[in-house]
Amino acid sequence: MITPEENATRLVQKFTPSVLGELTTKQAQVLGVLAASIHLIEICKPETPVEERTYYFETLSAIKNKYGNK
Repeated sequence: MITPEENATRLVQKFTPSVLGELTTKQAQVLGVLAASIHLIEICKPETPVEERTYYFETLSAIKNKYGNK
């Protein structure tokens, strides 16, 4: 399994839209961060095993640490 930090980068890249029209690169990245975070929250169900939920929350934390407040 990849580290939460690697997963954070992968998910944000996956959910970041291509820069189109008036959308700046920074705005696109903000959308990617938001979409990746929502995705992780949605897949973290009560029936999800604790180890997986912990991994998802560590990935959310890694997203915050890498992309937050910039």
